[in-house]
Amino acid sequence: MSGFSIVTNVNSLLAQENLNKTNILQTRTIQRLTSGLRINSSADDAAGLAIANRFRSDIAVLQQGVRNAADGLSTLQTIDGGLNNISLLIDRARTLATQSASGTFNGDRGTLNQEFQSVIEEINRQAQSIGLDPGGTFNSLLSVFIGGGRASGGVSEVANGAVEIDLSSSAVNGQRLGLEGVKALGGTEGTTDLGASSTTSVEAIVNDATNLGSLSVAGATQFEFSGPGFAGGGKVAISVNLSGVVDTNTLVKAINSAIDGFTAASAAGESFKNANIKAVVNTDSTGKQQIAFTSSDAAFQVKAGDRLANAVLGNYSTGATGQSLDVTRTGAVKAIAQTAANNIKVNFFGGGLASPKEISITTTIADDQAAVVADLQAAIDADADLTAAGFSVSATGGAVSFTNAKGESFQVRVAGDADNTLGFGTAELGAASAARYNTITSAYTAPGAPATSTYSVLLEGAETAQTLSVTVANAATIQDTVDEINAQILNNSTLSGAGLRAVVSGSDIVFETTTNGGGGNFLISANEDDTNPLLAFNDAGAEAGVFAGTAADAGAEASINSGGAQATTSTSADPISFTNLFNGNDVQNLTINAKDDVGAVQSITLNLTHANANTVDDAVNSINSQLQASNNETLQQIVAVKERDGSGTEGIRFLANLTNGFNIGVGDLANNHGVANDTGSGDTLLHTSAALAGGSVSDISSKENAENAVTLLATAVVRLGVIQADVGRGQNRLQFAIGLATTQITNISAAESRIRDADLAAEAANLTRAGIAQQAGVAALAQANSAPQAVLALLRG
Repeated sequence: MSGFSIVTNVNSLLAQENLNKTNILQTRTIQRLTSGLRINSSADDAAGLAIANRFRSDIAVLQQGVRNAADGLSTLQTIDGGLNNISLLIDRARTLATQSASGTFNGDRGTLNQEFQSVIEEINRQAQSIGLDPGGTFNSLLSVFIGGGRASGGVSEVANGAVEIDLSSSAVNGQRLGLEGVKALGGTEGTTDLGASSTTSVEAIVNDATNLGSLSVAGATQFEFSGPGFAGGGKVAISVNLSGVVDTNTLVKAINSAIDGFTAASAAGESFKNANIKAVVNTDSTGKQQIAFTSSDAAFQVKAGDRLANAVLGNYSTGATGQSLDVTRTGAVKAIAQTAANNIKVNFFGGGLASPKEISITTTIADDQAAVVADLQAAIDADADLTAAGFSVSATGGAVSFTNAKGESFQVRVAGDADNTLGFGTAELGAASAARYNTITSAYTAPGAPATSTYSVLLEGAETAQTLSVTVANAATIQDTVDEINAQILNNSTLSGAGLRAVVSGSDIVFETTTNGGGGNFLISANEDDTNPLLAFNDAGAEAGVFAGTAADAGAEASINSGGAQATTSTSADPISFTNLFNGNDVQNLTINAKDDVGAVQSITLNLTHANANTVDDAVNSINSQLQASNNETLQQIVAVKERDGSGTEGIRFLANLTNGFNIGVGDLANNHGVANDTGSGDTLLHTSAALAGGSVSDISSKENAENAVTLLATAVVRLGVIQADVGRGQNRLQFAIGLATTQITNISAAESRIRDADLAAEAANLTRAGIAQQAGVAALAQANSAPQAVLALLRG
């Protein structure tokens, strides 16, 4: 409104309002100048405060992260220093080994070896001190959290903000450097002696006529090795040239030369080469000498391939003669002449074969047993796998024997021998002349009078044939006969368990396991001459039927497991027993658990069936194949091998060069087939590994062992270099990470400052402006308050 008012002093109110704003500005400006901050409360800039606080939190994380990285860097530098010291210890060990390896050295190698052993002990002690021994504090995947990460591509912010230093494969000690490990000792310390003065000296062994007669190649003995990646059908055979071998030292040199000269033409061969197995002379406390095989990298089994090698491994019959390795299967004595030409097929199972092998011959009516045996031997010789496995055939006193000369148990199945010339029965050939079948058809002849026919059935993988006795009335139909056959099968737990059954097919009868039993193979034959036969199966009088042969195993175990390795046992330190999975529906699960170096449990479940575990050889091959296919470094160190128990029966032993051991969970089968489970309750039986007695440490007590040590130490230098590279790489990563974190701290601090910190020049100007405005406002307020007095002057006028 215009004019003067003594009720409302608008000018005073305006002056008060503006003066209040000036006071607020002045207060805020003074707060910013005295605190140095633009944002002193959320009211100043809520959004800016939130951003600045996040920056401040990131800076705090990064600052601690830099300290973490610095601590990690210091730790790695300590480890690096320890590794440098271990490198000096290796240099000293190489010096000692080189001195002992010299042919002109005439000092005391025992004194050198004492210092050499103390150097290895010190390597182990220092490795533990720096926490890089297997399973040690820093033998793991080390994650150093620094911060400053960003989430992207499925990687979280936390994961991106951490630097991982992988030292899980960088353990260092005598074993990891190749200076300690496992050892397979031939014979027994204190008893076995291959020394020059012994009746079982190397010279006596290599000149023994019986030993030489067992060699598959003149002038060369053979050792077989099984280990992770080279077991079962993939085992490696080494042929050792005996030329110039006169004592333990020359024998060791010849063996190592054969190992070094082995050409790896397969994955199994590569695994064998990587195992770094070496032969050494073992001199026990009594001065007796034995041959031993060592490895720092893999558990393994060594086996003699002939009697000479068996003698070297400490198994003798008399004097220096190695114990026989022959395993035989012998048929019944042949008493009936051949009446017709026959197509005879022989299948071999087990015996160290990677898979079953079949040979076939055709006989004439003029062939006698000797001629048939000669033809069979020619067929065996023509098969490289059977020859390499050591198979042969012979006849003595009318009995035919198949022999494996390498100590491997096996089974033989003969089909098509209608005259039972070989004494293994008159089993029928199936469709298309197959000698392995799970279904077979026979013509049926209705009986003209009450009839009883007897049949012999041998399941593939079983040791004993089963007998079926079928009696029918004279008016029996084909269905009546089939019903009677099936009734007799049900009365036989072995045949019914295998799922065998008979069915009508037109005017024929079919025997099969394809429906009930999952397809397990079998052989069948008439069991005797029937005056009124029901089926058109061959028979040969009293010698008919199907016969698995009489087994005679080798008298001694020819294989040696590496001491110091982790191994499973059954009872009395025997391997775990195994029964062939010969029923078509047999299924067994094995669960293997093993801890890696950092303590994490690695597991796998293996599946055994009649298709892959019909024999112990098949089971070993299947187990090892599944372990290697796991692509798990820990599980791939476990190997299954065959071994004889105290009764001479082959079982399975699991071996591994694992620090933390392993266990095998064995599923139960109602028929007790497969890997033994003695619970009888359907529960899983757990076999836990334990360390086998023994183990190896490199030594330089002899020239030959010193030469081997020189080679091992050269490898140790390379292995240590790889570990040092891992540690050095970790140091560099942390240094770069510290550099990045420092840069991030600087830039984030600058960004926070721009948001949170006050501009002192601007705030000083604001303070001056506020002071002047305050003075002007006070003066203006005084003027506004005095304006009503002018109205009083008019009233007095």
